[in-house]
Amino acid sequence: MSQKRGPYRLVPYFASLNFDRAPDLRENPASLAVLARQSDTRFVVFWRGRHLIARTGSVLARLTREELGVRPYDLEGCRKPFLGRDDDGLLFGLDLSPLSAPPVPDGFIFTEIGPQHFFLGEEDAALAAMLRGLADWDRDASIPRIDLVALAMPVTADRVLLARSRDTAGRTLTILPAPVEPGEMVEQAATRDMLLNFRLRPKRLQYYASQPWPFPSAMLMGFHILIEDTQIAVHDDRIAEARWLTREEIFAHEDLGFDLPDHRTLAGRMLQRWVKCCDMFGKENPDMTYPSGYVPAPASPQAESAFSA
Repeated sequence: MSQKRGPYRLVPYFASLNFDRAPDLRENPASLAVLARQSDTRFVVFWRGRHLIARTGSVLARLTREELGVRPYDLEGCRKPFLGRDDDGLLFGLDLSPLSAPPVPDGFIFTEIGPQHFFLGEEDAALAAMLRGLADWDRDASIPRIDLVALAMPVTADRVLLARSRDTAGRTLTILPAPVEPGEMVEQAATRDMLLNFRLRPKRLQYYASQPWPFPSAMLMGFHILIEDTQIAVHDDRIAEARWLTREEIFAHEDLGFDLPDHRTLAGRMLQRWVKCCDMFGKENPDMTYPSGYVPAPASPQAESAFSA
C-alpha cells in the first residue's frame, strides 16, 4: 500500500500515515481491556527484542490467541499495549518477554529487526517500530520515552560532508548522529557536534524531516547546514574518516571505494535531496538522476529549496 503523504515532505521507513492509531478508543482503558480478551482479537507479537514474522514473505504476524496456540491465563504478566486498527479490525501488541520459551506457530519465526534490516514492508516496519518502542517503554514512566537525535548534513552548493565512525562496520559514509543533551535544543545539538567534531561553523540551518528509529526508542531529526569555510579538522578519535564529496564523486562511490547510506534511512533521503538540487538555493533539477542502487525519495508537491531565504 502506497503511503498518502499529505503535507509531509516524506514518510520514512518505520513510519506510517495509513495506520489508524484509533485515539477514540485510547480514552477508555477499561473497554480496551475487555477487547484484548476477546477471542477474535489479533496480536502483533514481540519477545525479547525479536518480532514474530511469517517464514515466507517476511510479513509481520497478526494472530489471535487460538492461532498463537495460547490460552488467556498463559499470558498473565505479558503486556498487551493497544496499537490501533487496520483494515481487518483492532490490533494489540503482545510482549511475551516474561516467558522463557514463547509459542511459535507453524510457518512463523521470531527474528530480530535491527538498524540495517529493511526486509519488512513499510506498513509492517512502522507497526514493528511502534510495538518495539512500547515494549521497551520504562514501566514507571507515564509516557514512552523517546530520545531525540540530530542528523546534521554539512553542505555547500557543490559539496557535502559525509563521515564514518570507527565503530561502524563496512565502508559506508553517512551523517553522524548527535544525541540531544538535557536542556539543549535539537538545533544546538546539530551545530554543536559539527563544531566539536570538524571545527566547522554553520552559516544557516534548515530542518528537513524526521524518522522514528526504534533502536531502542529514538526520533531522528535531519538538518541541512550551510557551511562557508570547508576546511575541516577532525577532533574526535571515534571518527575514522570524513570527506567533502561532489555530486560526481557520489555517483562514482563504488569506484572510489565507499558505500552510501541506505535510501530508506533519513541520512539516505537527505543525501538524495542534496543530489537532486542544482544548488542549495535553487530549484530541483528534474533531469538529475541518482547514484547506483538508490530509489528516488518522493518529490515535493512543488520544488523547494533545501534552504529558505
